[in-house]
Amino acid sequence: MRNRVIRFTVLAALVLVLLPLSLSAGTVAAHTDKLITSLVLNEAEAVALGLQFGSIDDASSQSDYVTARYLDPSLGYDIHLTVTLSPCNSTESISLASMTFGCTNCAEPSCQERQLANGDRIPNGPCYSAYRNGYTNFGFTVGETVFAQGDVLVRIQSSKGSGKVKTLQDYQATLSRHNWFVQQVVAKLDARYQADAMHLTAHAYVAPQTTGALSGRDAVVLEGTLTGPAGGVAGVTIEGSYFSASGSGWNYGVATDAAGVFKSVIGPADEVVRITVKARHTDTSPAYSGTVPIVITDFGGQPAVVSTGMSVS
Repeated sequence: MRNRVIRFTVLAALVLVLLPLSLSAGTVAAHTDKLITSLVLNEAEAVALGLQFGSIDDASSQSDYVTARYLDPSLGYDIHLTVTLSPCNSTESISLASMTFGCTNCAEPSCQERQLANGDRIPNGPCYSAYRNGYTNFGFTVGETVFAQGDVLVRIQSSKGSGKVKTLQDYQATLSRHNWFVQQVVAKLDARYQADAMHLTAHAYVAPQTTGALSGRDAVVLEGTLTGPAGGVAGVTIEGSYFSASGSGWNYGVATDAAGVFKSVIGPADEVVRITVKARHTDTSPAYSGTVPIVITDFGGQPAVVSTGMSVS
């Protein structure tokens, strides 16, 4: 039996949010995460902004949390607006540098252009610019703004018919409406899902077990704390998966106690080779967003692996 203990510590950001509003009419499946769904504009909020409400739909798979649809008739024709919220594991793939890597004339102020019938020239797309930790890509008929709000990937899209953009002024008007809608969506997100306010600290180590199903064996143990401005955060689910060398995986979950502390025996030390760790958002006041996943692959006493979370700036 091994008697040494191997530890390492990882740090991630957890985020403060406020209570969600109740949802207005829309198409929402029963298993929708109500807190996440409440982050998009509901029917009453959309109508108050002069928009036509379409739907709030639960995703058909785990790739998306929720998709909301609206129409903006303010320019005399319909601009189709869509907001999609989905899980976010990293901001690397949505950074401006990543989106424009290897391409030329695809970022402001040097985007490819097209000439309209009246001689005006406008960006033809792709035409990227930085937005928070992501980007905006606004072209001839379609615009998209993508960024991460804590552990939620936000995708805001607008589209209109090609015949609606006949002059540079038309293009600028549609860009203005896209940016205005982004501001409305972001205002609600910032009020209810503020990023990088809380921290999850976790460490995993190998230790002999004297009780339970693994008694007499070495096991990987996960423990840590969840803290906020007022100290430990209670009742939050710490969850993830652990994997064997063959690729088989199992899920686990453990709740923080009154002091924000958690501990769980993950699995046999000779089987576990990788662990993912994250904290779910809470559903009570005050609510906190979940963290992005931490991946643990080395139980050999390596220096601490530190993640500072994802800033929205």
